[in-house]
Amino acid sequence: MVNQTLSAEKHLSKSMMIFVLWAGLFGLAVQFNESVKNLAIWIGLVEFFSLTVASRKYYDEREQQLLNQSFSSAFQWLAIVLLITFGFLQVSERLNVASNITSFIDSHWIGLTVSIMALLLGLIGLRLFREH
Repeated sequence: MVNQTLSAEKHLSKSMMIFVLWAGLFGLAVQFNESVKNLAIWIGLVEFFSLTVASRKYYDEREQQLLNQSFSSAFQWLAIVLLITFGFLQVSERLNVASNITSFIDSHWIGLTVSIMALLLGLIGLRLFREH
C-alpha cells in the first residue's frame, strides 16, 4: 500500500511538471496568433496556482523541497533571460536593427515572460524530480 502511494505521488509530480512544460510550449506557440495570445497568460496563472495548491496537499516534504528548488532555479534563469533580452533590446535600439523582433517582444512581453517561466519551471522540475 505504501509503495502504491509513493508511486502515485511520484507520478503526480512528474505529471505536473510535464503539464507545466506543455503550458510553456503552448504559451510560446500562441504568441504568434493575435486572437489567442492572452490565453498563454491564463494557462500560466492556472498552472502556477494549481502547482501551489497541489504542493500543499499532495506532496511530501522532500517533493516540496524539490518544487521550491525548481521555482528558485526557474526564477534565476528567468532573470538571466530577461537581462539578456533587455540588453538585446537596448543594442538593437541603438543600432536601429531588428525592429520587427523588438516590436514583437514589446507587444508580447507579458505572455512571453509567463510562457518562458512555465517552460523553465517544467524543464528544471522534470530534471530535479528525475534525479531524486
